[in-house]
Amino acid sequence: AGYGPGVAMLPPSRTSEASWSMSRFSNASEDVRPLIQLDPEGGSRQMIRYLDSGDGSGSPGSPMSPMGSAGSPSGWSSRQHQCHERTWGKWLLEEVMAASSILSLVFTCFIYNAVFLMVILPEVGKKHWVQPLAVVFNVTWVLTMWSYLQAHLQSPGAAPKEWREFVEQVGDALAVAQPRREWQPGQASFCRPCMTLRPERAHHCSICNLCVLRFDHHCPFVSRSRKQEVKNCIGFRNHKFFILLLVYGMLLAWIGLFSTFPEMIRFLAAFMNLHRGLPWPEAGVSKTSAGLFLMFDCIAVMFAMLFPPLVLVHLPLAANNQTTIENQYLNMPNPYNLGSTLANLTQLFGSPGWDWVLPIHPLHPVDDGVSFQRGDLDFGEAMRLSALDSPQDVEQLWQIRYQVSMSNLAKKFRQRSSNPCIGCLQ
Repeated sequence: AGYGPGVAMLPPSRTSEASWSMSRFSNASEDVRPLIQLDPEGGSRQMIRYLDSGDGSGSPGSPMSPMGSAGSPSGWSSRQHQCHERTWGKWLLEEVMAASSILSLVFTCFIYNAVFLMVILPEVGKKHWVQPLAVVFNVTWVLTMWSYLQAHLQSPGAAPKEWREFVEQVGDALAVAQPRREWQPGQASFCRPCMTLRPERAHHCSICNLCVLRFDHHCPFVSRSRKQEVKNCIGFRNHKFFILLLVYGMLLAWIGLFSTFPEMIRFLAAFMNLHRGLPWPEAGVSKTSAGLFLMFDCIAVMFAMLFPPLVLVHLPLAANNQTTIENQYLNMPNPYNLGSTLANLTQLFGSPGWDWVLPIHPLHPVDDGVSFQRGDLDFGEAMRLSALDSPQDVEQLWQIRYQVSMSNLAKKFRQRSSNPCIGCLQ
């Protein structure tokens, strides 16, 4: 009440997390610069409403998120509440979609092996096909299920602790850009719902309610929940698994459909004859087994129609080193296109090797999710690779890629050494 209109206190649970990001805006543009005040009684940080700049949340110069009538904060907290409302509304649906994906894969594996290979093929005189089809189908099924579980269980990637420490260390020397729906290579931006600075190519998922490194999209089929909060997107750390899931899922559907197609026609005709009052023609195969087999083919047809369009969309994007969101950017040519499909795919799959075909994390990654190779600039191959193993090289690489002003950085360190209070406030 003592700070005038438009002042919103950060929720206590977010104060420590956001404190390092709130003071990073002294060199940002006026329309995204929050103002910091100190509570004379409790010393808690306060944030005056920052102004919008025409990104759809209001008009330039208009206040963002006024205080509620009861004095409750409405800036970050109201957007947090809206995100949770959307999460609760979709939680059950996404849980059902994820569970149905797993159950469909388990069902197809059981029916193909227990019914098609063990019962139908020997009955129709094709026993010699059992072993080769069993190897091909089951190997592909294992890779598909493995890829799904990796995409389902692995985190898409949030800003690491090292990034927050880097932001705190460089302070005002780090230029902060306003988030826009356009290419912003080598620029950190401020996430209003999370109240944090995020690196390039990171975006906020309103369903998961977190900023995801190299965010691609939120996929309900691979989502998982923790405490009723949907917690998975497709991002930097599980994008490889998602691509492999699409490829192996498409191959699995085609193998299952093409290998069973003659028998599918045969049993469809048998059920049609049974409907006309004719006797069941397949004495060695029960009607129950035949019905389960046709259910398998229905799922195979559905997957064979679902996966190819997804592969045709996401694989070319990966080959161009683009995400689904970035595919809409038109302000400049793709700055992350490295000039060849192989070089672009290494950004997700790591250096070429046998681990490309397995749903495991790259054995030799080429990026860290915070800074990315640029096709229009050369930061040095040796520095980029050594930075993945050395914290000192990582910091140096980030300073170069985010164009940290060394003069401002030196000035900040001098101020901290001469006046510790400034360091506490910043």
